[in-house]
Amino acid sequence: MNIKIGARIKQLRKQNNITQEKLAESLGVTGQAVSRWESESGYPDMEYITRIASYFNVTTDFLFDHVANNNELKNEIEKKMLHVAERLQAKGMKPEHISEVTGLPQDKLTNHPEDTLSL
Repeated sequence: MNIKIGARIKQLRKQNNITQEKLAESLGVTGQAVSRWESESGYPDMEYITRIASYFNVTTDFLFDHVANNNELKNEIEKKMLHVAERLQAKGMKPEHISEVTGLPQDKLTNHPEDTLSL
């Protein structure tokens, strides 16, 4: 298992313009500890995982990159959204409106001459 929590912590810290020292102070650890986490030469103790997640207002799953790598879940959601889109078009809704409501790209919603949805 390849854990990249350090890269995620670094990404969040930089996005929020926070120094390693400021993060360390907020968590009650040394700047050296944060540096080790970010360089992947060490991992935060379990007690700090929820503190780090709370500090950045993210989930622990996000810290461990579970959400970003779950293509299976993403594909399942898209499949369900396409099913919803198909039903909306069957009720007479136009593809551009379906795209606006569902967030699906219009190129996934194609009109046919008989005005049915192409999936």
